[in-house]
Amino acid sequence: MYDATIHAKTLARQFRETDFSRGLLYVPLSDKEATVQRAVEIAASGFPHISLYRGNRGGKHVYQHTSVDQALIVRHISGHVRQVTGVRQNDRQDIVRCMISLLSQGIAFKAIKLDIKSFYETVDTDFIVQSLRGDSAFSRQSVNLLESFFDALRRQSISGLPRGLAISATLAEYAMRGFDNVLEKQDGVRFYSRFVDDIIMIVDYGVNVEKMMSFAQSTLPAGLELSKTKCEGYNFSSQTMKDSLTPDLTLNFLGYQLDVSRMYRDGSSIYRNVDVDIATSKIKKYKRRIAKSFLEFNNDANFHLLNGRLKMLSCNHSFIDEDSGQKRFVGLRYNYPLIDSNNSKGLKELDRFFRNAVYNTNPNNRIKPNLNPAQRKKVLGFSFKKGFEDNVFFTFSPRDILIISRCWTHA
Repeated sequence: MYDATIHAKTLARQFRETDFSRGLLYVPLSDKEATVQRAVEIAASGFPHISLYRGNRGGKHVYQHTSVDQALIVRHISGHVRQVTGVRQNDRQDIVRCMISLLSQGIAFKAIKLDIKSFYETVDTDFIVQSLRGDSAFSRQSVNLLESFFDALRRQSISGLPRGLAISATLAEYAMRGFDNVLEKQDGVRFYSRFVDDIIMIVDYGVNVEKMMSFAQSTLPAGLELSKTKCEGYNFSSQTMKDSLTPDLTLNFLGYQLDVSRMYRDGSSIYRNVDVDIATSKIKKYKRRIAKSFLEFNNDANFHLLNGRLKMLSCNHSFIDEDSGQKRFVGLRYNYPLIDSNNSKGLKELDRFFRNAVYNTNPNNRIKPNLNPAQRKKVLGFSFKKGFEDNVFFTFSPRDILIISRCWTHA
């Protein structure tokens, strides 16, 4: 049974192996008891301030804990919320698998893609606190500390939920439960799913898209707003073609590009063909990172760093999430496992861009790296298609990851 009370024993259970390895969160093993005692004192008096490291990802502020004693309390509260409410984030790959299956059906339908503007930053934390306070299963001690946590964040000019913290993901899911339940039960909705701030709906062909979007906006929790420029509707027609080669529409969602054909007949059955590839926006992101890697090398001539960056971009690696303590796998193979590498235009385009950058002697090629013959040979051994197909895997230390990825800020 989960012990919701906050005391020395329950806080000590929140330590993770990464807390004793040098990184943003670090405590010597000899200081373990003193760290727990400091956490107990904070739990008794509230958070005077929140110690966070602020980074940047995609133009958004992303935060990480820098105080282990504070992190112990926040982990405990986050675990308590998950235990009581059962909230969890949907799996990105499962959502896309369901979409592929539904989009392949030989019927007319519509798809609605919604995006919540500045989701984490605009979540109403007062609403979350009030909702948890009204739940008798939730500890009063935890909700008071959570309120203190948000008060301290506001004093530090951090609004909403700090993007990047595990508790923010947990509380965001909690705040959106009612919205999700209402939308998925609407008449005509065949499939509904949400991944953080990205929402997809597959609806009957007769559903009015504009009215559904308006209803979704009116149903959102206080403070949240749909992004008008990122919300789209798609009409998948009832027209049947002789083959599956004629495209109907392209839908980009969760990093994937889904090219959906018009309906075609195969014997007595009718289908649509769905080609799955990496979204164009993600291809551009990889290209920017390739370019920044070469430009940085031309500035500092550090081939070891360039080699690490190309490994990280074209291959796969794992890391320990310091906030959740979980081992995570990233890279082309893990980020986009549903693509068909044999038919992927995206992988071929990345390899072509990469090799052109290395070989092209045109004066306008500003990103051409100044490599000696041995370095050029080593660099040309990298391939995005090969890294995906062969699941090429490398290991990096947390410090290496931080240094390698530093030049990709805003890329």
